[in-house]
Amino acid sequence: MFKGSEHLKKEIQKDLYSGPQIWIYFPDLVEINQKTYDELKGLFEFVLLERALKERFTRCPPHGKAKVYTYWSYIEGVWAEELLRKNKRAEEAAILAESIYCMGKIAGLPISRNDEIRKIWHTILKYQHHDVYWIEVTDLRRKAINLLDDCIHRSYQIMADVAKELVEEDQGSLAIFNGLPNERKCLIDIQSGEIPESDLKFQKFGDRSFGFVKLPAGGFKSFKISKGLCSTSEEKPLPKKITTNNYSIEFSEEGLIEQIIIPGYGELLKPDKYLGGEMKALISNRWVDNRSAVCRFYSGDVAYVLERYSHLGKIPVSERYFFFRNENLIKAEVEFNFNGDEVGFFPIDETKINVYYPTIGSKIYHDIPFGYVQAKEKRPLFAINWLYCGGLVYVNRGNVKHWVRDGVIANVIAWGGFSFTNRIHFSWAEKTQYDIRLYDKHKIEYFLIPWGEFNGNKIVREVNNITFPVFVTKGEGEKSFYRVNDEDLAITSVYEKNGEVWVRGYKLPSERKTKYRDWEIFNKPLHKI
Repeated sequence: MFKGSEHLKKEIQKDLYSGPQIWIYFPDLVEINQKTYDELKGLFEFVLLERALKERFTRCPPHGKAKVYTYWSYIEGVWAEELLRKNKRAEEAAILAESIYCMGKIAGLPISRNDEIRKIWHTILKYQHHDVYWIEVTDLRRKAINLLDDCIHRSYQIMADVAKELVEEDQGSLAIFNGLPNERKCLIDIQSGEIPESDLKFQKFGDRSFGFVKLPAGGFKSFKISKGLCSTSEEKPLPKKITTNNYSIEFSEEGLIEQIIIPGYGELLKPDKYLGGEMKALISNRWVDNRSAVCRFYSGDVAYVLERYSHLGKIPVSERYFFFRNENLIKAEVEFNFNGDEVGFFPIDETKINVYYPTIGSKIYHDIPFGYVQAKEKRPLFAINWLYCGGLVYVNRGNVKHWVRDGVIANVIAWGGFSFTNRIHFSWAEKTQYDIRLYDKHKIEYFLIPWGEFNGNKIVREVNNITFPVFVTKGEGEKSFYRVNDEDLAITSVYEKNGEVWVRGYKLPSERKTKYRDWEIFNKPLHKI
């Protein structure tokens, strides 16, 4: 608590309306040395935050509820949010490594990698700190990206070490591991040319082949390798409209999406100000977009593929869209080639590079760490995996900042420049030691699910099935090690604790409850689920 300053004592007495009894001092990249400590110790007592909060909560337990949101974020900038996308990959790799490690424990393998997995998580969590994501610290960001790459590598090494003990040796087969505790059909994208032979087709496109396979819950399934059962992608003129088993797409003359139509539901887009997939940004005080493009269109057994080559000002942009024939899914891949570019203004999201989908508009929903909630328009939405509006589900793959206005879904992709700060009084704008413009090639991905009427529980399961990674290795066999049959449970992690396999997740809401409250977050041994 504070010792000096009558002014500060008065602030303390105001409690939560102003200064709380515990004040957190944010030097924000300023070194705390003995001189600073001596200057401040007369005003208050230095405490460890964790210990002080426990004491405070014991005396005055929290009893109120609140929703907190902010219009600011520091999660965009140099490297086109590369750190966010790398963090996403590292988290998913660590979760998959835990899952496959637990398969080994259930199988009775004499393995012990829990400490190594814990260290991987410590690194991932450490570099989610505000001061790593803040714009100026380009050197710290690059260090974080490199260490997250190492976490990904170590996670996959754990997967490989455990997997080779679970599968029978067979160089003529591919064993594909699924960490989710439910059966799933998942997208496989292979560049080696070794295609899994299954009852579902694969399609070759350039140097890659893609298709879907069915996998058992919490286990693996092997497929004979085939190099001759892959269909080709045939180039054709860009059509005005394509139709799949789940949706129809209408294109503009230059390949943007004018309309998405779901049979029995209707049109999803309102293409007035924007078209689907349109990107726009303010560069050198001039609005630029990707409407003008050179297009190439391909047809195959698994998907229609559309390539677009455009520019945002002087920034080359290549886009690739996969419209799957038999799955209710669209995948988009966008690659930027930056060369010291300045884009937009820091405090105004609309001036940055955004990708837009102008839906017909409706209530907005998005996921949260253990569930999903209804949101409001015109507020920035941070750190979400999926967003529903107007019958369309937008699934990002690491670019986590969104906003919605008049039904238009916007995903913030990148910003960079010299004028950036909201802290003018600290003279940050005059600092010249950091170059925070945009450089190099950056590839982003996202998925679209033409959904229709909102059903949050089904969206949660579908997004998990689409996005959760798989592990592919050489080997023969098929085995399901664990399964959760209760479809009302959403599983977020399978891991080892005290020698047992545990499951973490949450119970999805039922119609018998208030829809978006009282969700049960659970953390239990697998055998108690």
